[in-house]
Amino acid sequence: MPTKKTESNHRRAFTPNKRLFFLISGLVLIGIALTIGFVLIQNWEEAKSASIVAGKYGSSNADEPDLVYEGVGYNLKDNIETTLIMGIDKFEDTGEKDEKVSRNPSQCDFLTLLVTDKTTGNSRMIQLNRDTMVDVDVLGFFNDVISTDKMQLALAHSYGSGDRDSARNAMRSVSRLFSNVPIDHFVALTMDAVANLNDAIGGVPVLVEEDFSKVDPSLVMGETITLKGDQSLHYVRGRTGVDNGTNEERMARQQKYMNSFYKTLAKAMDEGKVSMTKLLTDVSPYMTSDLSVNGLNDVLTTAMEHSQPNIEVLQGTAKMGAKYVEFYPDQDALMEETISLFFEPAPSSPQPGQSPNSPDIQAINNPDSQNTENNK
Repeated sequence: MPTKKTESNHRRAFTPNKRLFFLISGLVLIGIALTIGFVLIQNWEEAKSASIVAGKYGSSNADEPDLVYEGVGYNLKDNIETTLIMGIDKFEDTGEKDEKVSRNPSQCDFLTLLVTDKTTGNSRMIQLNRDTMVDVDVLGFFNDVISTDKMQLALAHSYGSGDRDSARNAMRSVSRLFSNVPIDHFVALTMDAVANLNDAIGGVPVLVEEDFSKVDPSLVMGETITLKGDQSLHYVRGRTGVDNGTNEERMARQQKYMNSFYKTLAKAMDEGKVSMTKLLTDVSPYMTSDLSVNGLNDVLTTAMEHSQPNIEVLQGTAKMGAKYVEFYPDQDALMEETISLFFEPAPSSPQPGQSPNSPDIQAINNPDSQNTENNK
């Protein structure tokens, strides 16, 4: 005889296991929705960030130069590619906490801008002082800009999550330093990668010219040493306890290391001992970039196929601020370097050294005639 369905039997159909199933399913769906929302917000923020990094150039008026300096009009070169290379290190943040600000314990201890002429393949490298005082965006937790404050360039990476958003924040500050020129790519390597890169090419020979006894006694002053393992990190990172302890002294040492690294890498590649692709793949766990390994390989290989670029530095003055050393670039020298790197004389403009006769150029030089949007 069939059992009669009762209300109590109907309730028993919803067992604890089924309730758990529906609960888990609901949580999974909520998680998926949140993940999709986060990705969409992140993509939107990256697109917004990229548009900011793209700078203010590309005027719809083809007859108007992009930049006017000392009466001469200049247009942004369209055949260059720029890559900001950063060495990221940890630091102890002793500043006041703000619950609205997104911070992370990492900063740019090393910055070099690689500028490549895509027509000739020739490259120039500009090493930037980490203590350079620039405008830095203070970011909130949704990458919103809470304020823009003057501070050391190194701190630009400390705002945001410590990932791509922080790297792009540093890009924006470097772009502002060079009159808002667009920066195409970024590569951020943690300083832990130095030893891996160093040993992958068999070590890098250097002449030790400073007293490292307090940092690494194996780095004996006056001796030429092939750096291995942590020696390489101590050599390029060491500042406190090394001679006068200035960042300028460390930058000069880093230049010597980069020059020797370049020559050692080129020799190893010629001998087939290492490839750029393998080198980049091996250090990819330490790297954050908007480029794939293949894309970065193309950029760096192009730079190495031509003569070794000289490492340039910006002229300026370092002085003690309220708490830390601050570096102020010489503004005239900075503008000349910016024009040399990124610009060429506009066709309708007098050449450098000639007197400006164009009414358009004179109008552009008049601050009262400029669009207020361009002055923001």
